[in-house]
Amino acid sequence: MNSMQNEPTTPSLNLQPNKSGLTRLFEKPLFWVFLVLVLFGLPLAMSLSRPQPALPPVLGQMPDFSLVNQDEKPVTSGDFRGSVVVFNFIFTSCPDVCPVLTAQMAKLQSRIIGNGPWIKLASITVDPETDLPWKLKKYGEQFKAAFRSWSFLTGPLPEIERVVVGGFKSAMDKADPSHPVASEDGDLFSMTHGEKFVVVDQVGQIRGYFPAKTSEDLDQILKVVAILANTKPTETKAL
Repeated sequence: MNSMQNEPTTPSLNLQPNKSGLTRLFEKPLFWVFLVLVLFGLPLAMSLSRPQPALPPVLGQMPDFSLVNQDEKPVTSGDFRGSVVVFNFIFTSCPDVCPVLTAQMAKLQSRIIGNGPWIKLASITVDPETDLPWKLKKYGEQFKAAFRSWSFLTGPLPEIERVVVGGFKSAMDKADPSHPVASEDGDLFSMTHGEKFVVVDQVGQIRGYFPAKTSEDLDQILKVVAILANTKPTETKAL
């Protein structure tokens, strides 16, 4: 009798690892497709659904003008079409607010540098009888103005008054003669003018009048400039 027939049989062992349900899920290609969609698709969908910043309202139209810049070259309002432009109003003999405003414009320049012709700056003198082109150039150089993107403009007094007061709706007047103010070189000046920066869009529409004396003010101006520079405004009726 064969003794081997009486030996108990050894049960066969399953040598495959016992995979958990999570492990088996990781091995499914569809799982990874789903994961990629969730990780990348959800943020994209959220960004697309986020409301876009509203364009600032149209407050008026940039006036047509023909002036000269710091290099005695003619500059017209048409030269600014296609760019977002920040205008301000200064005069070189002003001892207090104008240097502050011009320094703030210089800070704007440093923050928009590299944007090519799409964003421009322009300072218009309200004392054109004194501020000849060479004097504006010297003044701009004191603030390291990059004249390729920042223009200093002057012209005949009647034209300046028409542009500043009639066009941009900014104050410009003689100061009270009973309260003259001395400039840095000892001369007396008698000009008052608007201190807000004016933002104009690519089609010449005025989009806002902004204070510009603090860093928060500049942040607000740059925010509006960025919104406009990344859109294509169309001409609409002012409010």
